[in-house]
Amino acid sequence: MLEYTTITVSRETKRMLERLKGEKTWDEFLLEMAFEYRKVKAEKAREYVKKYVITDDEVDVILGGVEEDRKLWK
Repeated sequence: MLEYTTITVSRETKRMLERLKGEKTWDEFLLEMAFEYRKVKAEKAREYVKKYVITDDEVDVILGGVEEDRKLWK
């Protein structure tokens, strides 16, 4: 059984999010937003790697951030 919680946001933020959410449940909508955020973040990292020559240390930092995100969203 799922446990539920409350997230406090301003009325203005809630109105904007409700328009974007449409008919989806809040769970569906927020999970979709979280996955989209991760996808965009990963794409930016790929673009950076393609554009710049980076050191092994920088690669480790980038991959470490990706791994942290994976753990957060499991």
